Amino acid sequence: ETDAENKENPYTRLTLEAINSKLDITLCMFNERQDALAEERAIQEEHNELRQEYANRASEFDCWCVGMRESIEASTQAGTVDEALERLKALKPELEDGEGKLLAAKAMDTALKDSNINLGSSTDRTIFLLFRDFEEVSALYVDRKRFLEAESETQKRIRGNHARYAKKAQQHLLELGEQVTRFATLNFGKCTLSEARQMQQYFDEYLKGAKVTLSNDRQ
Repeated sequence: ETDAENKENPYTRLTLEAINSKLDITLCMFNERQDALAEERAIQEEHNELRQEYANRASEFDCWCVGMRESIEASTQAGTVDEALERLKALKPELEDGEGKLLAAKAMDTALKDSNINLGSSTDRTIFLLFRDFEEVSALYVDRKRFLEAESETQKRIRGNHARYAKKAQQHLLELGEQVTRFATLNFGKCTLSEARQMQQYFDEYLKGAKVTLSNDRQ
């Protein structure tokens, strides 16, 4: 700035060039700040998309948990034990599908943590809660399956014992019938009253022994 220029404008020391320079600096700062905010907004939008994707996967998993619990309960409510066991075993693929949903949510949770992104207000269903719920559903499935398998084996053993009991009972009746027939044929009109009573006592003892045998077989 020269003395002549200052004399031309006694109200300021700023020249037009200085004003233009400051304006250029201000506009540059404004543009840089605007670009930074635009970049930050894009980053936040990307983070929100990740948060929402995790929230969607968590919600999908929660729906699966509710449906799986209901399916497990319903599978054991009707029919025979073996039928209930088969219905429960048929749910195994659904259990594996739920594990896949959980792992998908876990992958999203890992991506969020690697980028230092918190869940914010997108959902309160943390990955810890999802794993806890999956363990509860899995435990319910395993417990019901073990119970039905044990009950099925018990019923099979009972049916086997009844079959053996019926077979031996039939054998005892056939043997007794043969002995009665043989006695009647050989001694018809020949034995005394004392001999008849002795034979009756023999048959009574035979029947008692058969009952004990059959009773043991039913245990």
